[in-house]
Amino acid sequence: MKKIIVVIGPGRSGTSVVTRGLQVLGVSLGNRLMPPKRGVNDKGFWEDQDIYALNRAIFKKIRHDWNLLRPVPALALRQPNLESLKSRAKEIVRCRLQSASTFGMKDPQITRLLPFWQEVFGSMGVQAGYVLACRNPMSVAQSLSRYTGLTLKRAYLIWFEFTLASLIHTKGLERVVVNYESLLRDSLGQLERIGSALGLKIDAMGRELHEYRHGFLDRELCHAEYGMADLRASNAVPRHVVALYELILSLASDPAVVAGGDAAARIAEPSRLSGIKPEQDRYLMDRRPGSRQGVKARSKETEYAAGGRDGIRHARCAD
Repeated sequence: MKKIIVVIGPGRSGTSVVTRGLQVLGVSLGNRLMPPKRGVNDKGFWEDQDIYALNRAIFKKIRHDWNLLRPVPALALRQPNLESLKSRAKEIVRCRLQSASTFGMKDPQITRLLPFWQEVFGSMGVQAGYVLACRNPMSVAQSLSRYTGLTLKRAYLIWFEFTLASLIHTKGLERVVVNYESLLRDSLGQLERIGSALGLKIDAMGRELHEYRHGFLDRELCHAEYGMADLRASNAVPRHVVALYELILSLASDPAVVAGGDAAARIAEPSRLSGIKPEQDRYLMDRRPGSRQGVKARSKETEYAAGGRDGIRHARCAD
């Protein structure tokens, strides 16, 4: 059976590094990858351009976006007006799996659109496995704030919404949680974990692993390192963010917890603590919506989401 490996999690949480590692496990990433962007992802996004463009179209159709704090309504992803986009998604998946038995896809936006993609996989009879990228929210929030103009307050809440969605939408499915810092420290060990959880094989003596460990990975990929103590000591970090990070960090270290009922029960507590209301969205920028500062920030967010790659063509594969 053909298989899709989906890498999910907040942007700036190591999803690109995780996705590049899938190649070591024999996973194809296709030939439509976005080029690197200097100062943002110098070593590449490892993200399919057509899938990215489709996700942007989905958000536009349902009048939502990656940087809004309110959850994406499940019903919104089942609207009849999304049928043409589902057809396009099936064509992309079919194309990528023509020459590969396993295809890996990554775009942080997918995290909030998983019900759409899961319906596509199911209708095609394609098996799916999930890699949840986990990184200290302090590192993620600072990186998001630097590259998008978001306030740290909003960046922490976005980390929370993405992380919570990744856990909820993969409950009971084939999945593995990978800690970004652990992957940098012990790439072989973490890739073996992924392979074991998702039924993928690794050649510990192969060229792909050597290239990944010694040619791709380096400590410069981790610009800021924080521990749990830093997170707990900061008054700027909401306590439900700390609670959720403690949970997902435990999932990254104890495989038995991932599929257990205890995980689902523990998700409920930080979710309840968040107390985010849809009407708070526009105020959490800590800027007046009409101010020059607010407009500049929203412009940077849009540029980050688009990666400066608007107008991407939708390639069809040869039959």
